[in-house]
Amino acid sequence: MKQVISELEILIVRDLLYLAALSCIFGTVFGILASRLALVSTGYLQFDISQISRVPILLSQETLVMILLVSFGLPFLAYSGIRFASVGKKHIEEEGGRLGKLSKGLRLIQWDLGILLLALALMFAFYTSTVIIQQSQIAYLIFQFLPVPIYLAVTSLVMKGLRKGTDLFSKIAGKPFGKIPASIGVRRIAYTSKSAGLVIMVVVLAITLSWNNAIADTSLVQTRENHAKFALGGDKVFHLDRDQPSRWNEFIENVTADDQVIATTIVSMKKLFLSAGSAGFADFAILTPEEYREVGYDDLGNRLNETNLGDLLLQMAENPAAAIITKDIANDYGVTVGDSIKAFKTTSDTDYFTFTILAVVEALSHPLVPESTYIPQSSRYAVGSRLIWINSHYAGEKINLVDDTYNYLAVATCDTCNDTKLAIKLLDEGGKDVIYEDDWATVDGELDSYTTTILYKMDRAVDSMLTMLSVFVVIGVMTVYATESLRGQKRESALLRALGADGMTIAKSQFAELAFLIILSLGLLSLYSPLFVANSLIASINSYTSWSFVFPIPMFVIVPWGILLYIILFYIICMLVQSIVIARQSTKVELRDALSSYWTKGGPDIGSEN
Repeated sequence: MKQVISELEILIVRDLLYLAALSCIFGTVFGILASRLALVSTGYLQFDISQISRVPILLSQETLVMILLVSFGLPFLAYSGIRFASVGKKHIEEEGGRLGKLSKGLRLIQWDLGILLLALALMFAFYTSTVIIQQSQIAYLIFQFLPVPIYLAVTSLVMKGLRKGTDLFSKIAGKPFGKIPASIGVRRIAYTSKSAGLVIMVVVLAITLSWNNAIADTSLVQTRENHAKFALGGDKVFHLDRDQPSRWNEFIENVTADDQVIATTIVSMKKLFLSAGSAGFADFAILTPEEYREVGYDDLGNRLNETNLGDLLLQMAENPAAAIITKDIANDYGVTVGDSIKAFKTTSDTDYFTFTILAVVEALSHPLVPESTYIPQSSRYAVGSRLIWINSHYAGEKINLVDDTYNYLAVATCDTCNDTKLAIKLLDEGGKDVIYEDDWATVDGELDSYTTTILYKMDRAVDSMLTMLSVFVVIGVMTVYATESLRGQKRESALLRALGADGMTIAKSQFAELAFLIILSLGLLSLYSPLFVANSLIASINSYTSWSFVFPIPMFVIVPWGILLYIILFYIICMLVQSIVIARQSTKVELRDALSSYWTKGGPDIGSEN
């Protein structure tokens, strides 16, 4: 007996070697061909096909090592795991009482529920944590791969639940498909099919991956744009040199004279100490309220004159001693709307000026140049925090707004304006002497620097390749699933015909199976895709940016519903067409062609009486 088992193991290992070698060869060739899609990609689902014959074949030593490890290592690792798990395995009969039923239920769930609850708890803690924790490298490494165990656990629970709830599911499916077709189709998924779980996993992963790529393509760009608007406090910002105040007006007039410029304003920045004592200070944005509401943006990327902050600025214009403060300052000093707050130039200064709090908000913007002299590059500056807006007409009585502050010219332009091109033009026309150490920035320029990084372009190219390949993968696994038990399906169809079932009933049983498989996939998709997309987007926040800033809203999720609808409809149509073709072919099977030989040839020969 031991000799027979050893020979069987040798045969299994030999077959695994053959399959690993074939997968290595075909996978390498197909991977090289598929990678060319990424090499000619100019953006997400944008390709320059004319370059496909010119791009080089990239195959590094690391890639070859990885191919060998995946092709030969994974199959034998899985086989070793199965062999190890089967050693000493015993069959235990459960008692029929309540305790036995509870034990059986716990054994059914086993690792699935435990991993799922643990992963969801980690995700909940991650999403409810501070922005700084979410953007840490340790959290990035952990939560980048966290959806994988969640997905495996949910898929396992779905298949186990399907087996245990077969009667219920077949009853539900009996209304649209009919009682007999639904019963046969659902039970075939639960008990007969060996690859139903694999098909569900592949379909859900393919659609989720395509959705994630489409959402990331829009959300990352929009997030960077909104962050740039909020950080810069306008469409473009120039740091004015305090040593050249006599030339400011000339430069401002030159900027305002351009037809693409909507409005301009000067905002002065100053750190002042608060009345609570020398330990506390805050950034003060000294601005002209009626002007800045036409230029600045809020933390959502909306122009101030279109938000509630714009109305508050109008009230500040009518009340020069009013101030708008951020919520963190209000909490630290226990002040609220209507209270007064004092500001000192220095810790030992006895001369102060008082402001009346007009409003308390989550975050405020002020003009700054990313990674400039005002904001140290090494610090994780929380944009919009510990900031107070005050009126320049009132503050100018106490502070020299030219010599004692950082001054910025914030500019608002029309939507069609190329801000970077216009800024370079203005600087070439004499503006360079007015700008402090070439300290200026534009929203367009910050967005371009983000989308043109090598890592960003590589990721979008890979996303394009994976989206295209996932379509063929889904079609392939559906084909394998449809043909894995083709003989058994034909036998069942032939028996149904022999029992008097018509062709429509037989077709419905086949269609019900694949349709219910699609429904299960979509159900799992609705549970899993939001987790995967949210986790992926948060993990991508700091992947390409050079900023060390922390924003009040770390990610703006922009969902291109039209594209997502097209993606899922395409997958559903492909699977339904396969389902219809297979169901149609099943109705043409004859009994003697489908049954085993001993069914048709095992009886006496009655072909002749002689």
